[in-house]
Amino acid sequence: MNDARYDHRAVLLDDGRVLVTGGRNDTQGDSLGSAEIFDPKAAAWRRAAPMRQTRDAFALARLPDGRVLAAAGYGAVSGKGTALAEAEIYSPDSDAWQETAPLDEPRTSPAVATLPDGRIYLAGGSDDGRALQETVVFDPLGGTWRPLTPLLEGNEWPRAVALADGRVLIAGGYQSGRMLPNAELEDPATGKMTKTGSIGETRYAHALVRTGRFIGLLGGEMPGRALSSTSVFEPATLSWRSGPQLSTGRAYAVAIPLDESRVLLAGGGLGNAYANNTSEIVDLAEQPDVAAPKTTPAIALTAQPPQAQEHPSLRFASKGPQRPDDYAVVVGVDRYKSLPDAEFAESDARDMTAALEALGVPEENVVVLSGARATLSEVSKYVEEWLPRRVSKDSRVYFYFSGHGAPDVSDGTAYLMPWDADAAFVKSTGFPLSRLYQALGELHVTSVVAVIDACFSGAGGRSVLAPGLRPLVTVRLPKSPPPRVAVLAAAESEEVAGSLPERGHGLFSYYVLKGLSGAADAKDAGHLTLRQLHAYVRKHVILDARRQNREQTPTLTAPNPSLELY
Repeated sequence: MNDARYDHRAVLLDDGRVLVTGGRNDTQGDSLGSAEIFDPKAAAWRRAAPMRQTRDAFALARLPDGRVLAAAGYGAVSGKGTALAEAEIYSPDSDAWQETAPLDEPRTSPAVATLPDGRIYLAGGSDDGRALQETVVFDPLGGTWRPLTPLLEGNEWPRAVALADGRVLIAGGYQSGRMLPNAELEDPATGKMTKTGSIGETRYAHALVRTGRFIGLLGGEMPGRALSSTSVFEPATLSWRSGPQLSTGRAYAVAIPLDESRVLLAGGGLGNAYANNTSEIVDLAEQPDVAAPKTTPAIALTAQPPQAQEHPSLRFASKGPQRPDDYAVVVGVDRYKSLPDAEFAESDARDMTAALEALGVPEENVVVLSGARATLSEVSKYVEEWLPRRVSKDSRVYFYFSGHGAPDVSDGTAYLMPWDADAAFVKSTGFPLSRLYQALGELHVTSVVAVIDACFSGAGGRSVLAPGLRPLVTVRLPKSPPPRVAVLAAAESEEVAGSLPERGHGLFSYYVLKGLSGAADAKDAGHLTLRQLHAYVRKHVILDARRQNREQTPTLTAPNPSLELY
């Protein structure tokens, strides 16, 4: 970088470049106002306009329109400083900063995260040594701040990251010199706060980063010691497990995901010297031996259970520019509240999220309902209220479901089964497929693509039936989806949708994901239509199902089979 710095902040810009700004250096100990931009394509840094206020230990976040918010922090000149309430916004187009509304009270070192609806979330921090519990959100449309539910306990140096389902994970930090061993989850929609298990080695001044598949807590400091340890968060169990060692202790650094698997690490503590100008790109998809020497420069994190590490991973490179008007709702349930498991469904949902983001759907426009989050009320809320409020006539909408389906034994109506469904009361606890089609058809959008990895025969696989009943139900699927709605489904009405254990996915979902990664583009033409994807998936699913001594035939119902996915 142009300037050695620590306790600085960084954010990924809309065009794939990275803005790094503020912080402090070891020479004078003053806060920095300087900013610079990293271009991954050129692997080079250039200077950007400095902030209006010098600051370190502050909050930096990208707004939905591509601008960047800098707020709070610590302003030090000639060794003297104070907590800040001031906020300002950077425009990459004009390379300029402008003032915006300040916070109600000053704070340093707050945790910051961007919520799925585009608001900026701040939590905790410190005001003259007092650990703060307060959490607030910045509304970019009104340019205002408002309070949310406070943290369970004050935290002076937390880090935060928004999960795909809209909750915020707050981890690390300390209170009055006491290191905090547990993390907290806040649901901004309900105000509910939940504690998670221990993060492992307690720390502050660490990095907390989420890529398409990983949530990693990296490095940081215990008093007087920079850490090389990492921890990995498991959202399904609200627990942490140990990750591999970093190549060296590093505190006050920044970690920015560049794409599906690569992360930029820049600046921060190296041994006893905090300010340095080193940077490196780490590919999180690599799986080095965790027992390798500590000089190994890569970090390998996985959010899967140990046995899933053996499954070959899918990679999703960007298929074109981001499509800011596109939205997606992704649902995956493998461990139900009271139904048998639908194995690998949550892995399907995780990788489908990565695939959709590679198709250009912005991360903040993707809602993921996984495991216990995929209740009937949540599915209906996001399909029938959240989507209509956000889409426009230029939008393409994706809906994905991986889990159980079920028939109503009285009339054969097909239902998707959310996490809290009961097969004995499918009419009141299931989500009718016809209701899904109606809701998607009423959206005023360009097109809708629904991908359903479930079956409705009640004969096993990804379908269930009330206890004591035999699968002798004639399933009645909706006659056809509404105009503009295309449906790619895992199996015909009387068939069973199975899994592919050696790949760690549902059979149908695996080939959909592999097709979207580029395998369905047989001629390497650089684009893929629904018809091409269906042909690829159908061929491979039929063959693999027959190897399992059964029949499974994926179907496509689409008003425009030539619709280009990329």
